[in-house]
Amino acid sequence: MQAEKPHKGSITSWSKLHIDDTFGLGWCAIGHNAEHLDFGSGVIRTSYVVKHDEATGEIETRNSRYTLVGPELT
Repeated sequence: MQAEKPHKGSITSWSKLHIDDTFGLGWCAIGHNAEHLDFGSGVIRTSYVVKHDEATGEIETRNSRYTLVGPELT
């Protein structure tokens, strides 16, 4: 049984960074990291997003989970 990926915090003022790749959903999240357990606050770019629950704002990346707060900046 695979362990659940750790939740690494919330990302605010975020947008999708589209990546020309076939892995995952084809984008990474970039925004202001509100509370990353390892890196503190500041700008963050996640690894490839493999799952996005639009109802809760939660994303799953290759190694972690994050919560996207607020609407996507366009």
